[in-house]
Amino acid sequence: MNHDNTAESWYRFIKYGEIGDAVRPEIKRSWERSRQRKLNPYKIKPMYISDSLLEKRLSKNEGLVAIAKPILAYLHAISARTCITFCDKDGYGLFKVHQSEFWNAVGVNLSEEAVGTTACGIALKDNIAFETGFYENYAVVYHTHHCTAAPIRDENQQVVGMVSMFNPYGKRLPEDAFELTKLAALLVEDQLNAPIPSVLEETEEFQSLINKTDHGVLILNEFGDILAMNDETARAFSTIGYHEKMVGGKIRDYFPNVKKPLYASSEEFRMDNKQTEVFANYTLVDRMNVQTLSGETNTIYLFRPDGENKCTHRHQSDSQADCVDKVIVGISDEWQAIKKVVRKVSKINSAKILIDGESGTGKEVVAKAIHRFSERKGNFIAVNCGSIPYELLQSELFGYVDGAFTGAKRGGNPGKFELANKGTLFLDEIGEMPLNMQVSLLRFLEDKVIFRIGSSKPVFVDTTIIAATNRNLQDAIVQGSFRTDLYYRLNVIKMSLPPLRNRKEDIPVLTEHLIELLSKQLDIPPITVSAEVLHTLMQYNWPGNVRELRNFIEKALIFSESGTISAEQISGLLLEQQLAAENVGEEPGMLSLQKAHIMNVLGKNAGNISLTARELGLSRNTVYKYIDKYNLYLYRNR
Repeated sequence: MNHDNTAESWYRFIKYGEIGDAVRPEIKRSWERSRQRKLNPYKIKPMYISDSLLEKRLSKNEGLVAIAKPILAYLHAISARTCITFCDKDGYGLFKVHQSEFWNAVGVNLSEEAVGTTACGIALKDNIAFETGFYENYAVVYHTHHCTAAPIRDENQQVVGMVSMFNPYGKRLPEDAFELTKLAALLVEDQLNAPIPSVLEETEEFQSLINKTDHGVLILNEFGDILAMNDETARAFSTIGYHEKMVGGKIRDYFPNVKKPLYASSEEFRMDNKQTEVFANYTLVDRMNVQTLSGETNTIYLFRPDGENKCTHRHQSDSQADCVDKVIVGISDEWQAIKKVVRKVSKINSAKILIDGESGTGKEVVAKAIHRFSERKGNFIAVNCGSIPYELLQSELFGYVDGAFTGAKRGGNPGKFELANKGTLFLDEIGEMPLNMQVSLLRFLEDKVIFRIGSSKPVFVDTTIIAATNRNLQDAIVQGSFRTDLYYRLNVIKMSLPPLRNRKEDIPVLTEHLIELLSKQLDIPPITVSAEVLHTLMQYNWPGNVRELRNFIEKALIFSESGTISAEQISGLLLEQQLAAENVGEEPGMLSLQKAHIMNVLGKNAGNISLTARELGLSRNTVYKYIDKYNLYLYRNR
């Protein structure tokens, strides 16, 4: 799916009604139906029915909902807790199986008649399983969504409900999401249409479902009976002679030291010797209770083979041990590549690492993560080479002995290198380091020895060196301000952090993370962010990167009312932020917020200049000037 081609096709269709060959036939037909219904893609928003109407629909579909809930709970667990919604035959969300506050479709009509083209709309309209992404969706508010949907049919092949999986954050769903969605819908169908429903966990379709994950899956009931396991778990048990015939037995028959049913324990998964032998190469990554159709409680355990993503618990001075995924927040392909490098280099002792990237991209966050997940027991010491006066930098880095110079501290003072012994020294803005200091750093990198000022006694230091810069060091070499030999000594492992504008799919998860983090720091309630607000945030190019996003979220938390913030307030705050940036000479980014904001208001008002000018608080002539400036003719006279 080529996003650029789809976006261009969408714009041309909305403006001129033209559809090119790049658009799939099902999407084309749905777009045309949406247009015939006179749905305005700029004005469509999720509309929630009242609680009483939702209760009526739940009551009407009580049996179907009871069958679907445990199946979708299992699906949620094995799909990395993806957003999952179950709908009735009319497209109304009846229940969700996820915790995200950013996307809640319960009570929302997701039919094509209500919101235009989506996977849900096509699945219900055409009675097929379908998948849509981004600009294939008709409404602007759904342009950050990747969605799969599969209808549930009764014995007469009439649609009675629907299973859907969403990623509303501008990121694609897991690769096998479409197949998982279809399998889950088939399981619901089979249970619904069988004269006597089978035991869910014993069906072939359920086995296929749990085999779709790379994790090991083990399912127990509240009495400790083994109900199911997938092939990965079977391989783990086979290491000590156990295999599939364990299913149907009790967990205590194989692990006698289990004192009580595991699901009842809120503690970590405890293992005896045999369990340790089985799971020595696995990490317990998730555990979920599932309420069955009969009212019993089953528990699904997911085990990850050791390697990627394993948490490393070690002593730290500034924050708790956590998984790389939670420390370095982001889901984009670019950020996943960074995480992969972090996991790898953190295992290397005394590595030399160079991190480059624009200001605010998270260079120090990445450096701290490398230190955190390493085996180093020393401190993480950060030095900004551009903020320390030249005369003080040498003593700051290398320390000094008693009497080394006038005003020297009695007894001397260790420098940053010594403080980072057995730990990590982070040299930020390395491109600003004076040339004579570059010579001293190069000497240390070669022999691991430093000399305090005023002393000829060598001090051996074992530290990982991580340097960071927002400058092009190769240009600095040409200009004569950075040494070639030092560049190559530092550039053993190079990490280039992408700007936020190049990984916009990370904006929703970063927003969620920053709201949680900053609301705790400020001791104020968190705010709820709608899909419409997220869409607005993703139109801005964040020239200050994650640091600017953090600043904005803090401002939004402080000025929000009633625990929410509207798209209009978001646009206003961002416009203020951009104007401030432009006043100090910062680049506003490839697509300025001003352009995005005017574009959205024009679209919302169907290209009406008078209405747009009134909403923006500008004159008509000024709006025309912006249309010329940003080439927004497509948005006029819609």
